[in-house]
Amino acid sequence: MIKSLFFKFGPFGTVEPLVLDPSAMTVFVGPNNSGKSLVLRELKQYAEEGPSHTRYILDGFEMAIPSDAETEFLLQGRKARPGVHEQVPEGHIRVARPNPATGNVFQININVAQLTQQFSNYRAQQTQGRHDWWRQCWPGIYLHFASLFTVALDGKTRLALTEQRPAGDLQAAPANHLAALFKNDEARKRVRRIVHEAFGLFFVIDPTNLGHLRIRIAARPPQDDQEEQALDDRARKYHAAATDIAEFSDGVKAFTGLISALISSDYRIMLVDEPDAFLHPSLAQQLGREMATLADERSGNVFASTHSSRFLMGCIESGKKTNIIRLTYTPSAGATARVLPASRIQELMQDPLLRSAGVLEALFYSAAVVCEADGDRVFYAEINNRLQAAKRNNVPDTVFLNAQNKQTVRRIVGPLRGMGIPVAAIVDFDIVKGDDLRDLIKECFVPADLIHSLGQLRGDVAAHFQQKDLDMKKGGLSLLTGGPKESCESLLEQLARYGIFVVPNGEVESWLEYLAITASKVQWLPEIFARMRSDPADPSFVTPKDGDVWAFIEKIACWVRDVNRRGMPRPSQITPS
Repeated sequence: MIKSLFFKFGPFGTVEPLVLDPSAMTVFVGPNNSGKSLVLRELKQYAEEGPSHTRYILDGFEMAIPSDAETEFLLQGRKARPGVHEQVPEGHIRVARPNPATGNVFQININVAQLTQQFSNYRAQQTQGRHDWWRQCWPGIYLHFASLFTVALDGKTRLALTEQRPAGDLQAAPANHLAALFKNDEARKRVRRIVHEAFGLFFVIDPTNLGHLRIRIAARPPQDDQEEQALDDRARKYHAAATDIAEFSDGVKAFTGLISALISSDYRIMLVDEPDAFLHPSLAQQLGREMATLADERSGNVFASTHSSRFLMGCIESGKKTNIIRLTYTPSAGATARVLPASRIQELMQDPLLRSAGVLEALFYSAAVVCEADGDRVFYAEINNRLQAAKRNNVPDTVFLNAQNKQTVRRIVGPLRGMGIPVAAIVDFDIVKGDDLRDLIKECFVPADLIHSLGQLRGDVAAHFQQKDLDMKKGGLSLLTGGPKESCESLLEQLARYGIFVVPNGEVESWLEYLAITASKVQWLPEIFARMRSDPADPSFVTPKDGDVWAFIEKIACWVRDVNRRGMPRPSQITPS
């Protein structure tokens, strides 16, 4: 139903505002307070009220105008019976939109001939190349018509969707989503199938509390429609043997309520804030598949905000076109909106390394730090946590990830940098001796003319270590003096400007030497954590000090903060600071 979505900004702020073809599924991701929930509220407001309100993220949207036949079909699907003393003007049709979240029904009379004429005028303007004419079409084209097919569901109302609802007049337009499902056998059975696939139990609607409808979960499906919908002894026994959904967990209620609400009516613009709330990861993944499939079948649009990489993967696995929009906002750098191609993310997730490293989690953070190995990741994350607890300079809202070795760090850094995520790499000193550093530099948006000079500097430093037969990982920078040391310091400093942080004294085991850890490399991590203590109340608990690894992580924090302050630049625009 929505042809184009117009943002007020784009990947690099307001320079190139994003224009999006939303297709079936659009998922908003990003750090907290980046605007994910706000953009859904603005979409709802725009569909229902037009451009009269101030918006911060959206400039508006353009509808895909239906044909006259489709317009008639859509309106007939929303047709409602007027009240006893109400009159529908000649040439008008009474239409209704139930709101699953509130149980209220919005009704209005629409002049069909006038609406189809407005649609015809709009199509004529498009033919003449006036693609911005959509801005002048309120209220006729959007207002009321778009809102009829819009539903907005958020975390606050999610659990209430499974509560008992009035049956209403079953001869009239359904008063709520349970009444709609009770009347629509096909839709009700689809909900039953999905719920069974998720929980191995069966969704049914119980009418035996006269005048009300309630959801029950049964061990077996009804033998026929009458066993579910009648009021006779057989139906009463069937529902008595089933369990009221109120007795199930929040996860079951959230999943069932959301699925039942979306399927209950022919919504074309579906706005769902954090659909993964209360859900186990596997359920979130299934929900993503089902929502994307539903939107595609209806030629509609689902817009969802999420913090779940599993929900995101479910949308992609559906095979339906999925747009992923990463939103960011900082007071200094402003707002950005960047499209992340679903095909690229699916490609990444086919890589066992990237899948096991949890790379998609970085989409929901302000920054990421990639380490060579899991032990390194655990250690540096703990150092960062202790800096935060001590109210020292730390890397906030950041996920620490690990590769398998220095050779594979770039395979994580590159894709995430390409998605506009500030990503720092922590590597051991011996990366200087081979081509791995060159490959990593290329993934970090280092300008081409600087890559050559850094390569020469790296070669000079590596040659000095080789000539002196020095072990880079057992001392690193501390083994050098004079000119070679100055050259090495220059190399490390320039790399740090681009988010590549080399452990100066060799490797992770070189940190906190004053704790005198003598364990082997395999046992170093548990031994140093034992010395650092885990209880802050313990007098021996290690707290941040000046220098050492604390200063190293603080330097990374400064880099991340600077990138977030300036905004993630284009690869070609990065220059040394």
